[in-house]
Amino acid sequence: MDDLVFFGWQRAGGTIAGKAHDGRLRATVKLEARAVETGEPPQSADVAFEFYGPRDVVNFLPGAVTGMSPAAGAQAAEETMCAFVELGAPDVPWRYSPVPAAGDAWQPWIALVVGPTGQVVLQPGGRVSIASAVLLKHVLGQSARWAHVQQTNPPAPALPHVTSRLLSPFDMAPNTDYLAVVVPAFDADGNPSWNGGADVELPVYHSWRFRTGDAGDFKDLALRLQARSSTDPMLAQVGRGDLLYPLAPSPNVITVRSALVPPAAVPPSGLDPDAPAPPDVASANAEMRLPFYDPQGRHVVQLPRYGDAWVADPLAPPGGWGAMLNGEPRHRVAAGLGLWCGVAKQDLIADAARERAAGLFVAAQRLRALTAGLAAGGSLWSRRLPSAPESRITLFGPALARVAAADGSGATVLSSITDTDAGRGNGRPMPPALFSSAARRMLRPGTARARQAKAGALDMPGIVAAANRCARIAPLRRPAESSDRGASQRGLPHADFLGADFGRGDQSGVFGTPDPAKLASALSSAGADPGLVGAVPPARWPELLRGALPPSGRRESNEALGGLRSGVVGNPQDTGIGALQEALGRTRQEPRRCRPVDLSRLDAILQDAFRPDRNGVAARRVLDTIAGLDPAEPFAPPEICPDLDLPAWSFLRDEARAWLLLGREGIQPDDVVALGSNPRFINAFLAGLNAQALGEMRWRNIPVRSGCTPLRRFWQRVSQGAQALPATDIVGIAKWSVGQPLGHPDQSPDPANTRDLVLVFRTELFRRYPRTLVYLTPAAKDAAGKPDWVQDAPLVSNTPPVFTGEIDEDLVFFGFPVPPEALVDRWVVVEEAPPGYRFYSANFNPAIAGPPDGGQSAHDAFVEPTRVLFRGDTFL
Repeated sequence: MDDLVFFGWQRAGGTIAGKAHDGRLRATVKLEARAVETGEPPQSADVAFEFYGPRDVVNFLPGAVTGMSPAAGAQAAEETMCAFVELGAPDVPWRYSPVPAAGDAWQPWIALVVGPTGQVVLQPGGRVSIASAVLLKHVLGQSARWAHVQQTNPPAPALPHVTSRLLSPFDMAPNTDYLAVVVPAFDADGNPSWNGGADVELPVYHSWRFRTGDAGDFKDLALRLQARSSTDPMLAQVGRGDLLYPLAPSPNVITVRSALVPPAAVPPSGLDPDAPAPPDVASANAEMRLPFYDPQGRHVVQLPRYGDAWVADPLAPPGGWGAMLNGEPRHRVAAGLGLWCGVAKQDLIADAARERAAGLFVAAQRLRALTAGLAAGGSLWSRRLPSAPESRITLFGPALARVAAADGSGATVLSSITDTDAGRGNGRPMPPALFSSAARRMLRPGTARARQAKAGALDMPGIVAAANRCARIAPLRRPAESSDRGASQRGLPHADFLGADFGRGDQSGVFGTPDPAKLASALSSAGADPGLVGAVPPARWPELLRGALPPSGRRESNEALGGLRSGVVGNPQDTGIGALQEALGRTRQEPRRCRPVDLSRLDAILQDAFRPDRNGVAARRVLDTIAGLDPAEPFAPPEICPDLDLPAWSFLRDEARAWLLLGREGIQPDDVVALGSNPRFINAFLAGLNAQALGEMRWRNIPVRSGCTPLRRFWQRVSQGAQALPATDIVGIAKWSVGQPLGHPDQSPDPANTRDLVLVFRTELFRRYPRTLVYLTPAAKDAAGKPDWVQDAPLVSNTPPVFTGEIDEDLVFFGFPVPPEALVDRWVVVEEAPPGYRFYSANFNPAIAGPPDGGQSAHDAFVEPTRVLFRGDTFL
């Protein structure tokens, strides 16, 4: 409340010193007039004026009332609190008051009247009749106490900085219907609207209805709570019961435990505090387990064998969880309860699984359609596809530019079978134009061109076969031979013949890729220094050869040729043969390679790419839309393991409520008891529930994966952290080690903590105030590091509950992710959620004298939120 300040009134323009006249507040002001130019003495006079009064108000404008408490239509309002309205403008309650202020007190011109619906009745024409019994509780002489101005310091972002409020001093009764009305507190003449001696009928500016709840408020109910130790004799039967297994002559009473038990029933050591079943009970239980088939091979209906949905033999080894489920009667009872709840909730479970499997049916339909389509396509493929590889390649030709090559290079089949890139030198003889749409149009039969062609010339398979053959390389010819042949044989002669014609000999080592040895030999035969080969850069060897063997016959000196080390030496006598030699040296190429395409291998690649009944493009397009398929068998019918977000404790509450907390009758009203969750009961219950759920899903043709555990939540647990997400109580049963006992830590998602602290309250507090906060907070420590219960709780590192629920209407529980022993140094806090602004009606009792102004009255009656703390060690 440190950030709230209350004032008795607020009026725009300040206070008014005046008197009432005809229902309006009248005041005077002295006016003075002075003639500056003539210098005459000033003239003054008192001028009277009036303010608007109640007689000038017809009704409220929309938005004048910004809030009401209790809310309109409320059904469980707190009878200890005042009803009030909040107004948008802070000065509204005093804006039209016909009486002046008296210091911090000022009577408002309107009042909030609350009364039972039989005594406050709305009338036609916007009026209300109020019984005198109600008016006696609203003494207008004290109306200055009923209105105040509230200011927040500093201003709250979501709340008005300044607001005014009208309270009703009426002390309401429990479980009663009320009508609240805002009426004028003064009549048209400025007199009080009532004196309490008779019924009145007044204009009504605003009204709403509500109903009060039971007697008391949050503070009353919270202060009645009392912590009960788990060792209290009254709680001796809480969490335990007796299972009768009569076998003559012994009655055989076996102790069984519920889902919630005292902390000592599940000690940290994990040892079972209860004695195992007597030997004769264990023997009788084993005799009821019959073989699955009789000697004639007929199936035998028998008791359920829990665990066979996840392990081959749940009875082995003897100390494992399967043997405990099937051999120990107390654990078999818990599993049987789970199985029965699965039967009772079969429709709910199946609907939830079907909702999760909705996409599965769509995926199965797609796979069925894909399989049928591939089979039909494969049949058409086998019957319609040409038999010859050349014919099939012709058929696939237009698509070769869009099919990736099999070498993984990223190239297409077309680029790999045609010489489209001379720089790559793939040596393929077929041109890419052969597979173009233009070539197909030119070669199609039925055209004029086709009729003029030789028979078989337009046979596309034959053309492909011919194009795939490498061309014969023409032999070397001398210039004379080249010129004597026809025009088709003319062209540039080979360099070796040019060398012979010019007396240079074989030039194959000079032109093209120079051979240093042959170049040195040529220089030596010309009388030049052969050592120049090593001194002149190879890029200038053509110039070195041209200078040493010029066509003119006049060789350059060795000194001039040595200049090629750093520059270019020109030869003015060169007639052009040197340039020819240099050009021949630059353009000389190795003989072209030619590698025909392996048409059989190409045909196999294309069939893999296009054959519809194989895992090709068409199949991948469908399979890529389905997640979770088995890569080894993508066409197999898909199965799921649905994670059903269904808290199993609610099944147990609906079908066998007592097994949530056996002996809960021992918890008395207003008791708070610390218990713990029982992992053995919970795991056994979930094992039986999942066994029935799996059978029900398969019975309803929901494809469930083998080894699935669809229901892994017992409590409606949420994870800790910024996001409260659903959490589980067990891991999948298929992951339980067969040698571990029931309730082993490895069967829990959090092996470090398998025993949750559970606080149980028997109170109507949470029914009336469902937003109540319950949490744990560490106690302050003394110098020795022990809890100091005298110091105030620091309220840091608070631990909120991770699950909660209601066993009975007045019996609720809160679960915390800590073991029960953690209470030894923690407070249990029960805190009222911030309810807004409230004021005790008892503070406005007309028979009790109080402060005259509304500001101090609001301060005294303001209700702070309640927080109750319990020492944690008192529960242990």
